Amino acid sequence: MSAPGRSAFQEFSWLHGDLRHDHAAAFAARMKDLGFGVHKCLQLIEASDLDRAHCTGDDDDSYAPLLDSFDTGVLLRLALTTAQIIGEQADRFLVQAQERCDKAQPVTNLTTGGDHHNG
Repeated sequence: MSAPGRSAFQEFSWLHGDLRHDHAAAFAARMKDLGFGVHKCLQLIEASDLDRAHCTGDDDDSYAPLLDSFDTGVLLRLALTTAQIIGEQADRFLVQAQERCDKAQPVTNLTTGGDHHNG
């Protein structure tokens, strides 16, 4: 019996080596997957819409579009929701990055250019 947590299967990751522990790289990898997923959903929707527009099915009773209207709606809602998540996650990431930056730098007095700490 193998030790817990050890198996031949390893979860896929765009990140290798030390990057696996880098918060910014992990964020970028998640956004990459989400962005490409939204892109693929929208490509499928567009292809299906173009297919329906050019092939009315009048000549061939076996005609079926790539996606029916229900599946098109499912993919469209998935793309919309994922795009919203991408925006929210990016906003959260930027706020946290700004907060880390603000904590790391002393606040300067804009009129004198000096430090607020009179020490």
